[in-house]
Amino acid sequence: MKKVVHVITTINRGGAENQLLTLARAQHKSGREVEIFYLKGQPELMNDFVNSGVKVNSSLHGKNPIFQAIILRRFLKEFSGVIHAHLPRAELMVAISGSKFVFSRHNAESFFPGAPKFISRTLSKFVSRKSSFGVAISEAVQNFLVKEREISKNCEITVVYYAIEPNNYGAFTHNNSPGASCRIGTISRLEPQKDLFTLISAYSKVLKKFPTAELLVIGAGPLENQLKTYAENLGVNDGIQWLGRTADTEKFYRSIGTFVLSSIYEGFGLVLLEAMNYGVPIVATKVSAIPEVIGFDHPLISELSNPESFAKNIEKSFSRKNREIVLEYQAQRLQKFSTEQLINNLDNLYFKL
Repeated sequence: MKKVVHVITTINRGGAENQLLTLARAQHKSGREVEIFYLKGQPELMNDFVNSGVKVNSSLHGKNPIFQAIILRRFLKEFSGVIHAHLPRAELMVAISGSKFVFSRHNAESFFPGAPKFISRTLSKFVSRKSSFGVAISEAVQNFLVKEREISKNCEITVVYYAIEPNNYGAFTHNNSPGASCRIGTISRLEPQKDLFTLISAYSKVLKKFPTAELLVIGAGPLENQLKTYAENLGVNDGIQWLGRTADTEKFYRSIGTFVLSSIYEGFGLVLLEAMNYGVPIVATKVSAIPEVIGFDHPLISELSNPESFAKNIEKSFSRKNREIVLEYQAQRLQKFSTEQLINNLDNLYFKL
């Protein structure tokens, strides 16, 4: 039995972190011994990992980076299994340990966003040269890495999609009815990438035909005050529920009739799998990795930063006939992202180590 050690920057709740939980849980179920190292932050997913049979090692948490590097190097020197690094800081920490490892890139953005491009490229190429190979979570991420020259020419990058564990709500029937309680929802960081101004503008247009429609927003971020002011100026803030960050996403998905993702780019968009898994029709942007997840011919795929396009598709999603078409399409699409497929794809790569 091979042991797998994952090193990740945080185990806060987030797309990459939630997906690691899914991966680690599936690897444990498949008979592997799995251990997680994390570097900083609040260990919000600690109990979820432990309850899944996955060991969480806190020996690096919150320590000075120099001490983190020393501790990790000593541990990995005696380790003979697979080492898998996630997110920039953790990738760098593993790269300087001198061990063979695989890294996953979870975002279609620079290695260190906000840093000078030369520095980001240099650090990213350093990681890729030290690694055995890399994983991109979508073709959009892979294409970005190549186009922006963030990986060395000799680094092998393979696309391995995220996965989701099926639940019992795939055929969930919503109680919302057009004109009565049409509830639109999104889970999103409140930052420019998510383009929530377009969603709010689209919502204002939907209200003209469906005046009882509601918009639920889960998430927090630097644009919160600006978004609320924008909604106030449009006269729609009374219909928006700003829910902040929450761990109870099941209740959220079961309470909405339509899920919307208005992002201008995504590395993958794990929330799309979650919405499909709960049987919620999706309205999302036709850009970046989003069509790879929901399909290029998804019935409600929308134009980038176009409130009219989003509003039109949201209104379509309120129709029972359209909902049935969309949900049948999404159920078929969801089969592409099974945990079994994820494990098999990674095992084929791990074998090279």
